Amino acid sequence: MTSPPSKRDPKPELIRKAQAGDRDSLKALLREIDPPVRQWALAHTGNPDSAADLCQEVYLLLLRKLGSYRGDARFLTWLFSVTRNQAVEAARRLKRHEKKMSRLKVEIDRGPRGFPEGESTLDRSRIRELVETFVRELPERQREVFQMADLQGLSSPEIGTILKLKPGTVRVALLKARRTLRKKILENHPELVEEYLA
Repeated sequence: MTSPPSKRDPKPELIRKAQAGDRDSLKALLREIDPPVRQWALAHTGNPDSAADLCQEVYLLLLRKLGSYRGDARFLTWLFSVTRNQAVEAARRLKRHEKKMSRLKVEIDRGPRGFPEGESTLDRSRIRELVETFVRELPERQREVFQMADLQGLSSPEIGTILKLKPGTVRVALLKARRTLRKKILENHPELVEEYLA
């Protein structure tokens, strides 16, 4: 893995103010680190859309971890490590998602119980589109929680930190989202329930 490109670190005073909660300093810090983070994200993913998604994940993580930076290493070196770790985790989540989609496609190709004639030819993109349509119809909080928990693999405490919710509230929203999705999928394509919402 290559090391981060040479670039001047943000000024220590700017970092300290951002850590102390100064919003203007935090915005200035994010603007300053945006170019290298985007460059690293693109290098890790090789895809502009994936890189943009990774940048957003890195910034969310940075907001949670900024206070843990103690100045033992260059800020950009520390940030590069955060970006790299997040890229590795994102790749793992994508791989798990692709495996789930692959298993689901196999089940569909086998013609599961109750599947209408001809429906067994649904391809992966159609399956994803179907589930994503139901997810988009969820209320905003349930949609966010479901996407973070079931699609991104975040824990209830992590989601609570990002959305400023109690872990119990997160769990209730996730339970409601899953129930709603299960009901909709059961009504339209019952063979998908076990794979997605078991």
